[in-house]
Amino acid sequence: MKYSLGTSIQFVKGVGPKIFQIFSDEGISKVEDLIYYFPFRYDDFSKVKKINELKLGEIATVYGVLKTVKAYRIGKKKLFVVEGLLTDESGSIRVIWFGQRYVTSFKDKEIIIAGKVVKNSFGLHLSPLQTQLKEKFNLHVARIVPVYRSIGNLKTKFIRKIIFEVLNNLNWSEVKEFLPDFIISKFNLISLSEAIKKIHFPENEEDISKSKKRFIFQDLLIFHLKILKEEKILEKKTAPQIKIFEEKTKEILDFDLTDDQKKAWEEIKKDLSQTKPMGRLLQGDVGTGKTILSQMAALNVALNGYQVVFMAPTEILAKQHFLNFLSRFSKFNLVIGFISSKETLFGFGNAWTKISRKKFLENVVMKKIDIIIGTHALIGEDIRFKKIGLIIVDEQQRFGVEQRVKLIEKADHPEIFPHFLSLTATPIPRTIALILYGNLDVSLLKQRPYPFLVKIFIIGPDQRKKVYSLVEKKLRDGFQLVVICPRVEEGKELRAVKSEYKKIKEIFKDFSVGILYGKMKAEEKENVIKDMIEGKIQILVSSSVLEVGVNLPKLNLMIIENSERFGLAQLYQMIGRLSREGLESFAFLFVEKLTKSSYQRLKAIKTVNNGFELAEIDLKLRGPGEFFGKSQSGLPDIVIEGLNDKELMEVARKAALEILEKDSSLKSFPEFFEVFQKKGKILLG
Repeated sequence: MKYSLGTSIQFVKGVGPKIFQIFSDEGISKVEDLIYYFPFRYDDFSKVKKINELKLGEIATVYGVLKTVKAYRIGKKKLFVVEGLLTDESGSIRVIWFGQRYVTSFKDKEIIIAGKVVKNSFGLHLSPLQTQLKEKFNLHVARIVPVYRSIGNLKTKFIRKIIFEVLNNLNWSEVKEFLPDFIISKFNLISLSEAIKKIHFPENEEDISKSKKRFIFQDLLIFHLKILKEEKILEKKTAPQIKIFEEKTKEILDFDLTDDQKKAWEEIKKDLSQTKPMGRLLQGDVGTGKTILSQMAALNVALNGYQVVFMAPTEILAKQHFLNFLSRFSKFNLVIGFISSKETLFGFGNAWTKISRKKFLENVVMKKIDIIIGTHALIGEDIRFKKIGLIIVDEQQRFGVEQRVKLIEKADHPEIFPHFLSLTATPIPRTIALILYGNLDVSLLKQRPYPFLVKIFIIGPDQRKKVYSLVEKKLRDGFQLVVICPRVEEGKELRAVKSEYKKIKEIFKDFSVGILYGKMKAEEKENVIKDMIEGKIQILVSSSVLEVGVNLPKLNLMIIENSERFGLAQLYQMIGRLSREGLESFAFLFVEKLTKSSYQRLKAIKTVNNGFELAEIDLKLRGPGEFFGKSQSGLPDIVIEGLNDKELMEVARKAALEILEKDSSLKSFPEFFEVFQKKGKILLG
């Protein structure tokens, strides 16, 4: 059967309705989706050797007949072991399999093993990585083998087989080249169809290198084009010149600004005073004062008669910003509004009230609300603005010029292009920041207004009871504790929020325990945070949702389960929730398997008191793929890998400039224009 790009995976040989559902849950429903599900690594089983040529520690593939099969169980867990003798014309070698019953049926048959010769308590033997009967064609051994991330309960071996079936029977005429010919030729790229074939089933290392280069290049090209086109848009826009009211600005300050904050404020003031739209990223660790600087900017823009739009990623954080703004701006004759998908609030002075969505929207468009704070509901279809002078976004890495244009189109004065301020506590290495924030100026905040008094301990499994005993004493002294788990539901080898919540309630029976995770209803989350702030909850068991923006001023104890599974920068952000008011705090990094490498990596947290430096360390130690984390980045693994390739990034930028030089609209490259429109939105939002 020939497959087209639009063929449903359900009709691929070996799939069917049940397996289709598993693929579909991962977003893979068509053949086109499947061929872009790339391997994340490769096993090189291409070295085929005779048994007498095998070397200790070397991975190789060997053919032979399996003799004298013996099966038995060992240890307390009664692990199933199969031991056999593999023989070819050059000699014999012992082979030991663990938990693989099926190999007992291979006795006296010719098999292929890809494995490694090891010497341990079992003696010298071959430890198999892949085992199969000898066939005319070998997909899983005797070659460079692609390794895919599992999808549901579908293992890499099955996925490999299905992808091979599709590629062998694909209607390749549908895979159309979209890069302009002069780009392919000038930058020495292979074709799209060739790259797809070689990324999945390479014959050698050069195939892997060329196919990766093609895919990394094309996506970096789109990144750069997007950024360059946004810069062109901004060059033609005019922003309002904002007069700065220095004395009134001082009225909202209840502490002295740090040197970093003073420098950043001078940069923001300079930007606001010009007709060129400000595009600035305020980047700083938790507690370095990003919010107060955004409030200073918002106050001045509002006092100049323009509306300010402030967008936050979650309802909890947006509500916290609303209440914080309301408190600081109570002296001024300014109205502050809050909007989410659930509710709309109207605030003035120190008071606020709920109002209907209809009434709220009327007040916004009539400019009876000066500062509008909310979630993504701010760009909902039914909302209209009067005169936006400043947009502030908190932890919204994908919010760019296009989204600003969408907001402006909702205003009565579209000729006024707003200033833009982005806030992030995510420490991002410079190479990655170039991609995410290519058209923004950056202000760095490294100093904290309060001393950061957090003692950090790396804890192995045998020290758990000792830590619990210390934590209980601190809780009785009035401390609050957060326990962070890497998963919400039960998972293999990882502690989960829901099960840990039950355990913690049993261990700390005298204390009130709450639970927090991403998929809870917004109202439930708000109530939990409110109870934590008011001291009604002494222990909170949470997912890593806590790292994004939530402010708990009295939090001074933290346990992070499976801490080795988190990135250093992510851990640093979570720990940054402690000591918000300069109080002595304790962070316990629990590690299930304390290896030398995990200890060395985590030790950096204790010695480096700077999120940006830790991000760079993490990037070097774990690579960009692990730095981002598959679920949170939105970037394909293959592109993330390319973010460390500075040379390729420069080449892609050069190619983008050449394309724009030939045609800034891209319309004379119709195939590329279509892909740019589609892929640009996926990659950059």
